[in-house]
Amino acid sequence: MHERLTNLSRSALAAVVAALLLLAPGLAAAIEVEPPSIRQLSAAQIALLKKGETIRSMDTNMPFRGEVIGLIQAPVEELAAVLRDYPKQTQWAPSMAEMRLIRREGEFDILGGVTDLPWPVPDRTWNMRAWVGYKTVSGRRAWVNLFKYIPGSGNMNESAGYWVVSALPDDPTWTYCRYVLYGDPGIPFPDFVIRWASRTTLPAIMSSLRKQHAKVYGTKPAAAPAPASAP
Repeated sequence: MHERLTNLSRSALAAVVAALLLLAPGLAAAIEVEPPSIRQLSAAQIALLKKGETIRSMDTNMPFRGEVIGLIQAPVEELAAVLRDYPKQTQWAPSMAEMRLIRREGEFDILGGVTDLPWPVPDRTWNMRAWVGYKTVSGRRAWVNLFKYIPGSGNMNESAGYWVVSALPDDPTWTYCRYVLYGDPGIPFPDFVIRWASRTTLPAIMSSLRKQHAKVYGTKPAAAPAPASAP
């Protein structure tokens, strides 16, 4: 019984951390996000990423920083379309209960949504201002989504991050995808819980995006490997 309760507790904590990794409610000062960039990959890393592995990192200092990099065999434009199909993110993005486009303000998308958290933690409501489009990143053409929480729009304080999606130069049939999220959950979690959840949550973001692309465009996703990280 004790083991079962421990597993249930860990599952609940993992669900909370998963939601925070996707859209983190913060109680800290304004978060400074570095400009989007493309990480240079070694031949060994590329080989592992093509097998479905990911490169991930998690800084548990507050505000925390989560990052995951993957390669998906799909055109940039198709992956960008999946990421910008906001209502359907509830079908694949972990813990995304609701997401909608409220309006467009020039080159910005104003988004609203709800992040589902397990009881007794209240769900998080939010509006985000997202810039989406193509720009040069680290010398390469990339589709970029820069998002930031609109203060006072929900029961959050701060969250920000970005997606970078760019064709792999030496093999443009593969697309480089990088997701970075900053936030302060305002909820005390032991470091080991965050690390444990991030070992599965961060790779799941990439595998879920891969599967959603396959669903929309009728391609067959690669078999998912056991959770791991490229060096």
